[in-house]
Amino acid sequence: MDFEQVIKNRRSTRQFTDQKIALETIKKVLQEAQLAPSWVNSQPYHIHLAVGDSLEKVRAQQEKFDNSGAKGNPDLPMMSRKDWPTQAAGKHG
Repeated sequence: MDFEQVIKNRRSTRQFTDQKIALETIKKVLQEAQLAPSWVNSQPYHIHLAVGDSLEKVRAQQEKFDNSGAKGNPDLPMMSRKDWPTQAAGKHG
């Protein structure tokens, strides 16, 4: 697929359904997502796939957290651009 086709075929989903997605499809998407570049090659990904009862427990826990008003904590500290490696900051040479 060339770049023009990629742009023309792009979609943004703003409404979700309860339609089931095959587990193999989800696994394939996650495997391909691991090929995506990360900020300053930090590769901070930790993927956990939950289905069935495990998924329902995660949903309930997240709903409780959301309703508590608690603030989240990022896994990686925020970093000023001044502290980025030269290559990541776009300052070559």
